[in-house]
Amino acid sequence: MARKSRKNVMLQENTALPDKEKKVLFKAGLYARLSHEKEENIERGTIETQMELMKNYVKDHEDIVIEEEYYDASFTGTNFERPDFKRMLEDAKTGRINCIIVKDLSRLGRNYVEMGNYIERVFPFLNVRFIAVTDDFDSFRPGTDLMMPLKNIVNEFYAKDISKKVSTAHRRKWTTDEYMCGFAPYGYLKSKTEKNRIVVDEATAGNVRLIYKLFLEGKGYTLIAKYLNEQGVMSPLMYLKSLGYQQNVKTNGVWTKTTVKSILTNQAYIGSAVHGKVVIEKYNNIPLHATDPSEWVIVENTHAPLVDKETFEKAQERVKEISDAYFAKEFTKHPPNEMNLLKGKIVCGDCGKGMRLSPRTTKSYVYFCGTFSDGINPACSRHKIDQEEVNKAVFAQISNHMRCCIDALKVIRELNARSSGLKKYDVYEKAITRQRRELEKVNRKFSELYGDYSEHLINESEYLTLKQQYLLKSEALKKEIDNLLVSQNLYSKNYKIDEDWENLINKYLKCRKLNKELADAFVDKVQVFEDGRISVNLVYDDCLEELLQVKNKREGDLYE
Repeated sequence: MARKSRKNVMLQENTALPDKEKKVLFKAGLYARLSHEKEENIERGTIETQMELMKNYVKDHEDIVIEEEYYDASFTGTNFERPDFKRMLEDAKTGRINCIIVKDLSRLGRNYVEMGNYIERVFPFLNVRFIAVTDDFDSFRPGTDLMMPLKNIVNEFYAKDISKKVSTAHRRKWTTDEYMCGFAPYGYLKSKTEKNRIVVDEATAGNVRLIYKLFLEGKGYTLIAKYLNEQGVMSPLMYLKSLGYQQNVKTNGVWTKTTVKSILTNQAYIGSAVHGKVVIEKYNNIPLHATDPSEWVIVENTHAPLVDKETFEKAQERVKEISDAYFAKEFTKHPPNEMNLLKGKIVCGDCGKGMRLSPRTTKSYVYFCGTFSDGINPACSRHKIDQEEVNKAVFAQISNHMRCCIDALKVIRELNARSSGLKKYDVYEKAITRQRRELEKVNRKFSELYGDYSEHLINESEYLTLKQQYLLKSEALKKEIDNLLVSQNLYSKNYKIDEDWENLINKYLKCRKLNKELADAFVDKVQVFEDGRISVNLVYDDCLEELLQVKNKREGDLYE
């Protein structure tokens, strides 16, 4: 837009608007956050009080209006993958908001590297003003960024300190004689009169004792589960549901060998509470994971036992004997990871449950349906298939996939090296250059816009209108350039595909048989059906489909 003459500016200044007409320059998003811990006690700042403080701040600043409110509850400050935080960023990118306000820097986050990236790079790039009220930080005020690195480091250390304190508090509670676990184990109920106490549930305690009795008499996990199901005994999950608990009941809610084994190995039945079997490390963003038994905290005599220690120890001896015999039989020759190349990826095509690997002879193995093995879905049969047959089918699929990719790339690049392909490439190059120049022009006008407004070369209405127009134009040009680059690549003599995909193909192209590394890189899911059919889904199947479409298009261009 052409600049207005100084003469016109002076005329406008003589007819200036009254002071009481406010000039709103910033549309603000208010952001509040509350962590997993009870921060209303730790920091005295609930979501509501944070919002109230920010609203009071806006009332005192005439150039800011509240456009939207965002908040994330139960999200730690070291994790920036928060729903409303991400929604706020999207609104900033589209220009819906151009100012972000938080109560203090710790509400934005408690990770020094990520915080610095947002405050020093992302927000300035988006032309977003950032304000932390109680820290007296305003990115539009000169000199306010001098203490930012120190403040962020303090926040990061604070997050680590809080995490350690919470963990220490939990461990301190574990060492008491109270029962601090979440649910009462099968055979017990939470006490209605004493907090953190469990009492014997006479309705189910007898079933626990029966399981130990049958096991020490020589019956295995599966036979015990079958017996309990035949007797109509409700499984632990179904029993909880009958008491009114909302349970996501799987496996038809019946007894399985896994359930039986878990009861036979649970130290709760000798009166002990075991803590720390699974933990979560919030500060390092490490999810829930199992710990080594050496790290468990075991507290004895927290409640009445259902079996004596001698019975429990005898049961553990038999559990170990069964486990040792199983591994001696199945994994003597090969380590589990080396043997089962498709662990976690191969499922029954009829019921969807994972297929299990079992030795047929000392040198061969078979996959069979795990659902039938558990006895929880009579509709699924005990179909099995030789492991070597599956491995060959999977390897053949991967090999064909890699060859198709290499062949298609060769055809496309050869066609693009011809004069017709080079001409097409140049046409797109010129179009891209034009659009990039246009984008530079729009961005330059956009950067000059606020200066025009500050110097009263344009009024507020014109400023807001032009700003929106330039933002929309800029986004449209960026999208058009991206589309042109994609189209240009179709005619490049160095036609590119997904870099990770191409690197994997070049790495494994000379493989002659399936191995664990190859399976992990390419296999998404393998389905084995009762009739012997094998369906193999690969991670990059969609990429290959797109590549073949490009190949067909380029070959079709020859006849146009």
